[in-house]
Amino acid sequence: MPECQRNVKYVTTGESGEEVGTRNCGVGAHYDWNGVNVRGLVTIGRNTTESGEIAQASGGAQYQFPPNWTASAALRFESPGI
Repeated sequence: MPECQRNVKYVTTGESGEEVGTRNCGVGAHYDWNGVNVRGLVTIGRNTTESGEIAQASGGAQYQFPPNWTASAALRFESPGI
């Protein structure tokens, strides 16, 4: 289970003293099989003051050709407001 950041310093703005903060949470993994590396990452960011949110997912793969060559591919997706 991913663990979200909890120790965030808050900044007060304006005369209202409103707190501005962000919350970030993410989980990722990578696996290696005989020269093939596969990886993935998912993160979510939230602006707690203005209720803004964004989600991001990324993934990729890499193959190691003997002796010193590699081929790789990567993809990233971002979605405002989840």
